[in-house]
Amino acid sequence: MKKLVFTFMLFCFASLYNQPSAHASPILTQDILLEEVDGTFSQIGSVSINVADSFEWAAPTYETFDFLSIDLFGFQFMQSDDDFFFAQFDIDNLMAGLEFLTFDLFDQSGTLAFDGIYEGGFGFGFGSIFTTDGEILGAFNFTLGEARVAVPAPATLGLMLFALFGLMMRRRAV
Repeated sequence: MKKLVFTFMLFCFASLYNQPSAHASPILTQDILLEEVDGTFSQIGSVSINVADSFEWAAPTYETFDFLSIDLFGFQFMQSDDDFFFAQFDIDNLMAGLEFLTFDLFDQSGTLAFDGIYEGGFGFGFGSIFTTDGEILGAFNFTLGEARVAVPAPATLGLMLFALFGLMMRRRAV
């Protein structure tokens, strides 16, 4: 029985050990808020970037051309070769959020396009919706909400649980 449990534990450890590394890189997410005529704001989407996909431009400012996801007016965008995305942020103060954002995205059907530019120094941005034929369907002013930074937990917890289980099994055997 001990040999069977040991073999099972060895198999579990080996399967976790051979997994691609799970780096705990922060994910920066901000809501995209539409400025209404009466001065109030309503959420129209969000933008998420992986901080590990960025590069240093001029310390402490980092830049990225990649995004994890963008939701805008009910459309969900994933990175594709047709899209353009650029963002800047302060690596020393992730909770300050994005300092600069510009995007030009196409929906999955290829009939609508969304573009926008946001400058943190001004505190607002401008965006538009248009067809891929160039017909403008609408324009909007927006700002970004408070930044949320999440750090995904790597597989370390699983390894620690297996180690604890192994220690418990060893203790029972003594």
